[in-house]
Amino acid sequence: MAAAAFASMPELVRCLAEQVRVTPDCCKKKFTAAYSLQTRSRKQLARLCRTSWTFNLAVAPVLFREVCFGTKTLYALADCAQLGHVRLLEVNVEHGYDVANQILERILPRMPLLEGFW
Repeated sequence: MAAAAFASMPELVRCLAEQVRVTPDCCKKKFTAAYSLQTRSRKQLARLCRTSWTFNLAVAPVLFREVCFGTKTLYALADCAQLGHVRLLEVNVEHGYDVANQILERILPRMPLLEGFW
């Protein structure tokens, strides 16, 4: 009963999600125990987003606060519905700078909370 009441309140679920450290995978420079824990935590938050509308509403802003994409995955970002939550964006482009620039020109206006981009 208490668990159901907790899960039905997005404010409480978001407070819990805020306590989980979720740095995007490609933003980490070397493998450490903390890296492993953060990667697992990020995957668990992503799973929570898929469990219910309430969890998605509460956890997505935390999960998408910092986003890191490479050349291959940048294309998926163009159709992402969660861009409005992004505050830090890191793009690692190995090749295809022209296409990456075109995609970035389309998606940057959809990130009103963006504070950092590199």
